[in-house]
Amino acid sequence: MEWNLIWTTVAAIAAALSAATGAVSAYAAFRAIKANNINHSKALAEAENDRKNERLLSHAVTTLERAYSTLIGDHPDYNVPPKSRINWLTTARLIEEYKSTKSRISDPFILQECTSHEAFWRHRIYAKTSALDKGFPDYFQQNGENSIQLTSAVIITDFAMWPEGLEDPLKVPGNSPEAITGRPIHLKWFNLGQIVNSQS
Repeated sequence: MEWNLIWTTVAAIAAALSAATGAVSAYAAFRAIKANNINHSKALAEAENDRKNERLLSHAVTTLERAYSTLIGDHPDYNVPPKSRINWLTTARLIEEYKSTKSRISDPFILQECTSHEAFWRHRIYAKTSALDKGFPDYFQQNGENSIQLTSAVIITDFAMWPEGLEDPLKVPGNSPEAITGRPIHLKWFNLGQIVNSQS
């Protein structure tokens, strides 16, 4: 009789331990599945964010290309953009759209790439508009329907300038002998090498 009681007690304890172990295992499995789902959700969200940033970059670059193309119109070999009100208005709108698109890029590496594209197109627009301050005093005169709208002129010429507060990577070394010394100069640029060597 004692053996039956002991055996029944042992069996009950074993059943209780088995149930507890099963419950712990089930809870651990639940936690693992939940953690896996959370990690999977995070990975999906990060992948979607990456795609969004890449789409924004693509749109930003295309918008800058269109802005420049619109500004020069059908006359890429002119020294200055054609005096076309609609071209200047459209270019200004595209530049504003570019700025809005760039402001939504959250990935720092993609933003850096976007800024690099911006610098390239800023230079192209600057090169195309820089002569307007010298030999074209009437270019922006408000004298008719096809006059350049002043708001668009301000937006475009402001975009063409180096942004205030943006550090020039060449400003730190500057044009000092220390900045030039040690940089290789190819033999093709012999004359430049002579001038550099005479400065050091």
